Amino acid sequence: MRNTLTLTATATILSATILTMATACVEYTPAPPKVTPPAETKEPAISKFEAVMGTVVAGNPATLSWIVTDAESITITKSGVDVYSTLTTFTGSFETAAINANTTYTLTAKNKEKTKSAEVTVVVMQVAVPTHASIQAFGSMPASVNALAPATLTWATTNAVSGKITSGSQTVVTIATADLAAGSFTVNVGTTTSYILEVIGGDLQPTERSALVNVNGMMGTGVSARDLFDANVATVLAQKCATCHANTSPGDGPDYMGTSPNPTTWYTRMEAAVTVIGASPFIQVRTPQDSPLVSKGEHTGPALTATERQTVEAWLLKEADERGLAPNPTDPPPGPTDFTPLNLREAIVRFTACMSLTDWEDTIGQNQASNVAYQNTAGNGACYACHSTGTGGAFLSQNSADTFDAHKDNSKYYVLKLVLSTVNPDGSFKDLVPAYRYRDKGQPPFGTPPHPSYNLTPDREQAVNDFVSRTLLKFRDFTRACP
Repeated sequence: MRNTLTLTATATILSATILTMATACVEYTPAPPKVTPPAETKEPAISKFEAVMGTVVAGNPATLSWIVTDAESITITKSGVDVYSTLTTFTGSFETAAINANTTYTLTAKNKEKTKSAEVTVVVMQVAVPTHASIQAFGSMPASVNALAPATLTWATTNAVSGKITSGSQTVVTIATADLAAGSFTVNVGTTTSYILEVIGGDLQPTERSALVNVNGMMGTGVSARDLFDANVATVLAQKCATCHANTSPGDGPDYMGTSPNPTTWYTRMEAAVTVIGASPFIQVRTPQDSPLVSKGEHTGPALTATERQTVEAWLLKEADERGLAPNPTDPPPGPTDFTPLNLREAIVRFTACMSLTDWEDTIGQNQASNVAYQNTAGNGACYACHSTGTGGAFLSQNSADTFDAHKDNSKYYVLKLVLSTVNPDGSFKDLVPAYRYRDKGQPPFGTPPHPSYNLTPDREQAVNDFVSRTLLKFRDFTRACP
């Protein structure tokens, strides 16, 4: 009995020991680590995409505005074609090109993984588009006469509702309505004289062209263009231009007159001005309205008087005649919605009309970092310190809207700091192109002392380029009348 109890106890102890050893030999397996699922990328949110005006008149643009969050890019399309894109402006607006039918725009916002779209439809109201007047021909028959002999001014126009012919400060004739499309008027002059035909269309924008009546000199010898320059034009330039555009006052304006008081020097430099300073051509033009000497307007000083302008125009018309650039009397009439400018003056009027405050505030006027007026110069502070009243032909105010208004005023021609003209081989107007004057003014030859030097910041340069590009896009859509 005692042996049995002993064996039982021993067996029990042995079983416990074996169980303990077995348990100790089981391999330890740690718990798997907790895995946090990646954060889900938010879908772009379009809290607003709308047209500022849901209905626009045919031939006008629409302004679209939006508020987008959680996006890395925005694209606006029309019929699948991109019309606007940005990587930075997630709260903003955009003025479209002119539209002539109901149009749906799609805004697509994207980030790395997701896309969100929204649409807006602009309703177009069809109304009669005001027509722009054009001049197909204006000239003298015959082109040259003896002193006090009659010459007949003839013209052909399209879409004009009023018109007149002037010479200097005098209105020679107010054209009767029945004669606007085509007519003639006889004049008697004692000296070579220029005349201006001005007509206005339903859009209220003037169009003009000049004509010259040559008067023969003694013994039938004609007066040359250079004779007119030396005898009459050089005096006007000395009085109105030399204070800013001669080397005696560098920095105030492009130096196209040099240091010599000799008119021959002035003439030679102005002939080469298009290549020397990158300006619009002064002499190699088809009509006086294509020359900055006539079209520049008041800019930083008094504009040419009517008599001074007549003197300059007579010379330029004579130059055009001698250079084979005389206006072609067979210019085809434009269509009813053709707003193509025929010369620099018309182009400036159209460009300033196409300028939009919305585009300005989205580019140049965003903030001080994009505003040229706040560009610092070497030793003279910001540009607005000198140019807030239009000094030197540039208007740059601390108030962005004031700067916009000054550039839009086509009687002052501050806009020629933004664009300049190009001409065709025959001297006729070709196009407006970016002038880059605010970029280049701080560097030679424009930034010649005493004008302080500067390097326009990339943000400001981009802002100016963007504004000019947006306005040129509308300017070149010649099927629309800019408001």
